[in-house]
Amino acid sequence: MDQSNKKIVTVSFLAFGAIAAYVLSSVIKILEASVSFFARLSGNDIFTHGLPVGVGIALFLFLQFNPKTSQWGEDVVAELRKMVWRTGKDTVAVTIAVCIMVLVSGVVLGLLDYLSSKLINYLISL
Repeated sequence: MDQSNKKIVTVSFLAFGAIAAYVLSSVIKILEASVSFFARLSGNDIFTHGLPVGVGIALFLFLQFNPKTSQWGEDVVAELRKMVWRTGKDTVAVTIAVCIMVLVSGVVLGLLDYLSSKLINYLISL
């Protein structure tokens, strides 16, 4: 497989490991604030800092050196390279069209909501 694809896969797996470590660190902080068992462990630096870093590194190593996930990552990058991306001009045009449709839909739904509330209030007052 292309060497640049392998570099992209490695950086992606590294980013995933870092995100997993951050999420685990956040979960530990939440648990420390709400569960007494975890509050007792909050003074332990190995638990609060070492565990998330260790999990992140372990996840990266597992993804990087597992042949199936490594091959899957390389296949994903290879397929993404085959895609034909829109030009900047096309992207701006489509974005403007989507924004206009969202505004029109909002106005229509707002008008229907207003009219239905007036109808319901009229029917209730009878």
